[in-house]
Amino acid sequence: MDDKLKKRKYRLGYEYAFTPRRSFKYKDDVIDSISITLLFNIYDTAGNEILFESENEEFIEQKIKLNDNGEYYLFELLECYIFDKGLFLGEYSYRFIPTTQLLDSGYMLMFKVSKFTKDVMLKDGFSKSIEIEEAEFNDIMRKNLGVFKDKIRIKSYITQEADDTENIFEKLVIGTTRSGIGAEFSNVGGNNGI
Repeated sequence: MDDKLKKRKYRLGYEYAFTPRRSFKYKDDVIDSISITLLFNIYDTAGNEILFESENEEFIEQKIKLNDNGEYYLFELLECYIFDKGLFLGEYSYRFIPTTQLLDSGYMLMFKVSKFTKDVMLKDGFSKSIEIEEAEFNDIMRKNLGVFKDKIRIKSYITQEADDTENIFEKLVIGTTRSGIGAEFSNVGGNNGI
């Protein structure tokens, strides 16, 4: 088969935005929002990774069919919760938890943190997205918990072409339950399983 006729395979990810009820000051910046970008790996009930296929050389957002449990965008398979200052334990004030649909399907969704960003307001009224370290993201979140809306929004999707030779299992950390234990961020680039 001609290489040009082969469909290219890829993974999807999403940028999750934590939006405040109002902009707020953090150090020298006025923060409009902060975001986490996650790259996903999804596995069927037999443990085989499911990759998306390009259409006309384009990597587009697609839904995945979970057996008889319906079709979903990958971001619909995780819920993100922000915890009140008095409720959260440990260093994280947010947590990604698998949906009932994902758990009932027997599929496994893994994610890797691609990056953390903050959107800062500029003098001209526009905002600029700046990549930040996980520690700064957590500090912004922790010091301003009451300011963020409960609903997380999806800003955009990302794609990563899959290499047929890579062994993704060497990079994964697996282990979570319905409570979300194990779905915390340990470091940028770390992998998390659901």
